[in-house]
Amino acid sequence: MKKFLGIITLLVAVSVSALLSPVVYADTFTDYTINFLGPAGTVFPTSGTIVYDSTPGALNPFAGFSVSWDGEVFDFASIANQYNYLAGTQTPAMFNTSVPGCTGAGYQSLIVAMVACAPDAVWAAQADTAAGTAGFSILFPGVSGGIPGFVDMECCTLSPSTVSARPGYTNGGGGLPLTIVDPPPSVVPEPGTAALVFVGFGLAWLARKRLGRRAAVTA
Repeated sequence: MKKFLGIITLLVAVSVSALLSPVVYADTFTDYTINFLGPAGTVFPTSGTIVYDSTPGALNPFAGFSVSWDGEVFDFASIANQYNYLAGTQTPAMFNTSVPGCTGAGYQSLIVAMVACAPDAVWAAQADTAAGTAGFSILFPGVSGGIPGFVDMECCTLSPSTVSARPGYTNGGGGLPLTIVDPPPSVVPEPGTAALVFVGFGLAWLARKRLGRRAAVTA
């Protein structure tokens, strides 16, 4: 019984310590929203999102980078992670945002460069409904910092399209503007702390109940 009470006391102490200690956070993710612009009649994407892990030293920080257009989902996460580093290394690549069209200054990480230079970015899309193919691209044509373009093709080689993002273009020609919105980051807390607290207090309640029963029996 003494051993059991000792364990309970330790768990309660750890639980209280967890409550009083500063909260430990896991990776910090930011959800970016891509807004696609264009004239009336444009076949717009239904969604465009980027989920970025801004934790220092995070590998493959682009946890998500996708666009939904014309019934297809285009995934750019793998190519974005590839461009996030210098070729063949885990050293972050830096891009020049001190150019017209960008709102930042100096050399920035890929995600910062993309957001800062979004006013200079364009998008284009095309599809061949008969062949079941589609392609989507996001480009930074006026940026001299070498921000890479993102292109994804679904299915096969595209033949002349029957659906274009831009009215009057049979091959999806001509870029349309876009913006990338940078909201405040959302922090995901480390799991387990709350569970530990509940376990500790639960065991304390159980110990009190057992002691009450024992006292009733001896009486």
